[in-house]
Amino acid sequence: MKRVSIAAAVIMVGCAPVRTVTHNVRDSVVVRHTVRDTVIEVAPDSSLLRALVECDSLGRVRLSRLLDYETGKRTRPPVVTVTDNVLTAKVEADSFKIYAELKDRYEEHRTRETVVETVEVNRPTTWQKVRMRLGEAMIIAVVFWIVKTVKKVRNTLF
Repeated sequence: MKRVSIAAAVIMVGCAPVRTVTHNVRDSVVVRHTVRDTVIEVAPDSSLLRALVECDSLGRVRLSRLLDYETGKRTRPPVVTVTDNVLTAKVEADSFKIYAELKDRYEEHRTRETVVETVEVNRPTTWQKVRMRLGEAMIIAVVFWIVKTVKKVRNTLF
């Protein structure tokens, strides 16, 4: 009796359609760093000194009058010396170095979505479904008939 009811349950469940839907989402972030060198332009710099020079009675050069002087952004006015009729102008400029490195950071967000759907290829028609339901009803009727017959035989024997 138990075997018959288990078999009937398996037969009824075996015809259920299978529908599977899988939804998969994957997010990823791509970070790119770009390092590049750059050139920083520095404007030219200069200083100016204008003076009147004259010779004395011995034929040596001397500065008679300072007309004007101008300093630069990074330089001072020149130091002017006259030694043995040689005019020397000396300017000291601050040395500087410019090291520049630029870093760019790019972020890219990517979303990849995967949807897997199982499609029924052999779907039963309406007539096939009616025949399956009639078969189920017939199996149930046969099971009840067997149970009824077994009870009748059992009651007559005992």
